[in-house]
Amino acid sequence: MVSRPVDLVIQHLAVQIRPWYHNTFKRFPIQDYVRLIYNDALTFDPVTKRGGLRANFRYPSVARNHHNRRLQLLASELEYLKNAVCDPELDPMSVSDWVTSAAVLMIKEADGPNIQRQLSYGRVDINNVNQVGDPNNIPNAQNYKQSLAARGFNDEEIAALASVEALGLVQDPAHTELSSHLKIDNFFYKQVLAGRVSHLQISHTLLNDPELKGHATKYAEDNKAYIANFGNALLKLTELGNKSEELTSIEHLIDFSSQTRNKF
Repeated sequence: MVSRPVDLVIQHLAVQIRPWYHNTFKRFPIQDYVRLIYNDALTFDPVTKRGGLRANFRYPSVARNHHNRRLQLLASELEYLKNAVCDPELDPMSVSDWVTSAAVLMIKEADGPNIQRQLSYGRVDINNVNQVGDPNNIPNAQNYKQSLAARGFNDEEIAALASVEALGLVQDPAHTELSSHLKIDNFFYKQVLAGRVSHLQISHTLLNDPELKGHATKYAEDNKAYIANFGNALLKLTELGNKSEELTSIEHLIDFSSQTRNKF
């Protein structure tokens, strides 16, 4: 059974982040939240152990990289929201914990996987320029599978994460007629297999690799399978660059005294 503290914090984070999103979604669409943590996590170098999901975007070498320039205002606004609006009880959350929580909430809001209760906390923000990851480690279509495999992802997770490259770029017209908000589903894979998104290089990555194409085919046919594997891949992504022994559940990070519980 899920512990009450976890539910309380999830609810509390949603109360603070969801209204802010709805007031700013035209400036900061959901795909930007996802891309912010995706880019940060994939700075991780499995050899040197530098980078990872540890708020690399606070350093100029990462912030000014072409992958991240358009995301910096969102990163700054989220950090301001944490520092200016958050209750003091949530201060133990690092900036990387906070932006990860925001992205995971947005993914759920977009009908993507709900991994809020499985999410680990305790990420340690980078505080030394020598720990900063290299944004050039963020994979491109040519090295996508090799790069993610080196970080511990299997083929079905790699095929699922590839959809991040298309978020906001490939949407079902039936959905966009009804809503201005992103919907996360398997429409992208259907378009890949139909050859309708050949302008996106990641589509060639999926089609030209037999294993990845097999998983893309499965996702095109089964949205539940895509959502489940995307959720598993996201959980793994959110832990890149962090020591497993330092990550913990939210109730072990925050003091849940009776006064705090009543406040939440």
